[in-house]
Amino acid sequence: MKTLPSVSEVSYDIYVIPKRPKDDASHQSKQFGVTFRAILIGILLIPPNTYFIMANHLRYWSTLPTTMSLIYNVVITLTLLTGLNFLVKLFLPRFALRQAELLTIYVILSLSSAISGHDMMQTVIPTIPNGFWFATPENEWHWRCHFRCGSSICFGKENGFWVEQWVYRFFRVFRIMVRKVSEPMFPFHPTGYAVASSMWTFGWLWFSVFISWTAKNLILRFGGIRLYHRVMPLFLGLILGEFMVGGAWVIVRLIWGVSVYSFYR
Repeated sequence: MKTLPSVSEVSYDIYVIPKRPKDDASHQSKQFGVTFRAILIGILLIPPNTYFIMANHLRYWSTLPTTMSLIYNVVITLTLLTGLNFLVKLFLPRFALRQAELLTIYVILSLSSAISGHDMMQTVIPTIPNGFWFATPENEWHWRCHFRCGSSICFGKENGFWVEQWVYRFFRVFRIMVRKVSEPMFPFHPTGYAVASSMWTFGWLWFSVFISWTAKNLILRFGGIRLYHRVMPLFLGLILGEFMVGGAWVIVRLIWGVSVYSFYR
């Protein structure tokens, strides 16, 4: 007859379940998200960033950072702030900025730079009412401004051509975007179609974009996505290095007023 094991012969596995913090939501809010000090630092950095843009634009007609997708004066500021934050993290880790706070500062500076940048407050805002304010029966500016600027909301006979062009371009870019998403090796990017018509900016950058496009296609064709991810830090470093070197020369020109290497333009 089979006997049952005694209590002393039975082994028990004891699992300790860690206690969750009482207020988990408040704990996460302290670790992540927008903080008051991040907003304060971003607001304090708006004046020097705006001065960086306007002084170079108005005094030297050069270095137009807001005409590129990465506003490089913000990238330079964030890089310097990250380096300073690294030192703070070594000696005073309690006061170091977190990634979400750095991202908040980046967004604040990007928005302020875009508003104060090239062809925005000093050009676009005064130009919008200009045609209506100085319109006369002879120059017919009231009709011409309505025709040029108001065609997005008015579908009259006069501006039907512009509406057709916009619809055609929209669906063309949308088609390229769909193919780019569905076909990883599709060679064209929808952004190229949008910026190619802007010769004011793209006329200076087309060869650099062509080299990067060629390098990317060669890497994907012969090395695949694994090689692409391995060499991505190299190209990001090239962009950051160009921004830092060019931005340093721009700061030298602002302080001492000497002719230096003109970054971007």
